[in-house]
Amino acid sequence: MARSIAYFFIEAVKCRKGCPDMGVDNTVLHKMQAFLRGSHQDNRAGNNNVMCGDSRANQRVECWWSVLKKQCLQFWIDLFRQIQQDGYFSGDYLDKHL
Repeated sequence: MARSIAYFFIEAVKCRKGCPDMGVDNTVLHKMQAFLRGSHQDNRAGNNNVMCGDSRANQRVECWWSVLKKQCLQFWIDLFRQIQQDGYFSGDYLDKHL
């Protein structure tokens, strides 16, 4: 699975000729890229291999997610968190693959 995520990431960057913003998901990809280039000796090795740009292109969707969370999603987040805290969900294989 990690290889397919890396593949899609690299293809998206090449296709868009752009760079990611510093969102949570992109921070994970940044760490992955730094690991993959960690042993290289050039000036773009390690943490120098990622450039981050502004996220102006996704402001509308970020606004939509914010409204969704405030209007109705927070209820479900809280409910499932409570189910986990009560011990009814552990996140193991069976929970995720039912």
